[in-house]
Amino acid sequence: MTPPPPSAHPANGTSPLLTVTPDNDYRWHSLSDNTLAGVTPAALAAILAAHWADVELLHPGVAARLLFLAAISVLNGVFAAVDWLFHRRAVAATPLCPSPIFVIGLPRSGTTVLHNLLAADPRLVTPDTFQVGFPSCFLSLRGLETVLLRGVLSPTRSMDNIALDWTCT
Repeated sequence: MTPPPPSAHPANGTSPLLTVTPDNDYRWHSLSDNTLAGVTPAALAAILAAHWADVELLHPGVAARLLFLAAISVLNGVFAAVDWLFHRRAVAATPLCPSPIFVIGLPRSGTTVLHNLLAADPRLVTPDTFQVGFPSCFLSLRGLETVLLRGVLSPTRSMDNIALDWTCT
């Protein structure tokens, strides 16, 4: 893969990863499918503190995404506190596998298929999509996720239109 030409730099209005401009691509302005949607305020502050110099506030969509992340991080923080308050003893008493399996890979390389195969084994415990996306508050949000996060959680993956199940099990 060859690097994009200098004119395709984000400061010039286009992404080096996309061949469309931010003005005509909904992904630059969409608040859904944000990989940081499950972040808590402390984690968001740490990420921004470490990478603030790299944040291009004038780039289309960035300010709106930061405001969205700040707002949803507060919601996550409230539910994370509820999780801690009501579930901390049960979580602390849960035995952990001494040799966990991590499925890591590039998009479209079969990681979802492998994850689904592992999830089908009754001897293993695997997180669902919601638990992975909202790790600090999925216990408190169980049953409320589709109501509270409607519009944030897409029904399909944006890269390949594969259906996503956001129901927390």
